[in-house]
This record gives sequence, C-alpha cells and structure tokens, in this order.
Amino acid sequence: KNGVVILSTELTPALLREGMARDIVRMVQDRRKELQLDFTDRIALGLQSRDAELLLAISENVKYIKQETLAIECICDSLSGEEEAVRDVAGMTLSIFVKVVS
Repeated sequence: KNGVVILSTELTPALLREGMARDIVRMVQDRRKELQLDFTDRIALGLQSRDAELLLAISENVKYIKQETLAIECICDSLSGEEEAVRDVAGMTLSIFVKVVS
C-alpha cells in the first residue's frame, strides 16, 4: 500500500543504440510500403552508413531488425541493382536497400 518507485531516466549508450534500431525498423517498414511489398514478403536487407555508432547499433540489434522486417539476411553494405533510400537516424546518414527474396 505504501511504496516508493524509483525510475532511472538516464539514457545509456546501449539504450540510445536500441532506439536507433527501432528507428531503422520503422524506416525499413516505410520503405517496404513505398515499394508496395506484401506484408508477408521476405526480403534481403542492406544497411549502409559511414557512422560507427550507427553500425554498432545495427550489429548489436541485427536479430531484432531481421525479425521485425522479415529479412532473411541483413548486410552492412549495398545490394547491387537495388535502389538506395537515404534516411536520417539520429543525425546520421543511413542508406537502405531492400530486395524481395522468393
């Protein structure tokens, strides 16, 4: 009945990178929509950036990104022959490449 709750609102680097991963998932989902993909389509995903912190966020959360976007593979490079979609993630540039995998 009488209790105290203490909540830490400190944003650690790991939490910030997790937030970046969530932003990336949203951007990939938006890209899937732009390409008029079915929600069940499996994809190959290419994520490219020159920012080390963004690349670390991707590598730490690649399983989550793949699961949420239905990606069979996720590489930190471009996918040849696929159109690049450039997005901003926390002030860092990210290139997204999406290819439907049959």
